[in-house]
Amino acid sequence: MSDNNRLYLHCGGTGANYSDVCSIETPAPTATHYPIPHETLLNTIDNVLNKHSLTITDRHYGLNHEGNDLFALYNIERQDSEGNGTFQNVVGIRNSHIKHFSAGLVAGSRVFVCDNLAFTGEVKMNRKHTRHILRDLSSLIGHMVLQVVDKWNYQEIRYEAYADTTLNDVQAHDVIMQSMRNKALPSSKLEAVIEEWDNPQHEAFEPRNCWSLFNAFTEVQKTSPSMLTDRSIRLHNTFTDYCKDAIDARIDSTNEYEEAVAEAVDFELV
Repeated sequence: MSDNNRLYLHCGGTGANYSDVCSIETPAPTATHYPIPHETLLNTIDNVLNKHSLTITDRHYGLNHEGNDLFALYNIERQDSEGNGTFQNVVGIRNSHIKHFSAGLVAGSRVFVCDNLAFTGEVKMNRKHTRHILRDLSSLIGHMVLQVVDKWNYQEIRYEAYADTTLNDVQAHDVIMQSMRNKALPSSKLEAVIEEWDNPQHEAFEPRNCWSLFNAFTEVQKTSPSMLTDRSIRLHNTFTDYCKDAIDARIDSTNEYEEAVAEAVDFELV
């Protein structure tokens, strides 16, 4: 079983395929609650992603509470991009027929070498199951997808900056403690993160930098999938604050490169 599928098999949830998802009956609406078919939400997302030239390269589904709660994970990439070789963007999806949560999406990433998932929380969409949800859904998802595209390059810069920021053990332990204060890590997982930092399972995370420590966290977070989204958002905030100088330097370098390219193009046009 992949870790992506395992993400949804908590609290009695089960892995599912698209046919399983489509077979779930949608309860009739009430005066205040308008549940929508899982299939309708997924098809709307598919159509919007395709409209914006985003390809779904892999899909994972999970169902909970007799199929009333849907969880899904899409791996997505731009049709005009070969990818960065380090991580892939993902979209987490959920829908509930029984008021457990709104119809929602959140953007995140999956690191290729270890399959670790993380969600920044910077790009997300939630729509309560009230009147006109079907009218609003496509435009809300479209707005979110535009944000995903805008954030795509920043995500790559962020992770490169994590790798640029070297750490000794004392600094690593300071970041771990700050992550605990920010509730990105429960105290019960402290020893596991330290062990993963001291003895990484993947060779790619042997360098002593923030990228390796970040993935020590996400490796451990896979064991508590029900809290993954909230804790990985807090984790991103912690590491982004710590690596702010490196991120700013990367952004400045990128801006200088783009300006130089623009000047070269102008010169050629003249």
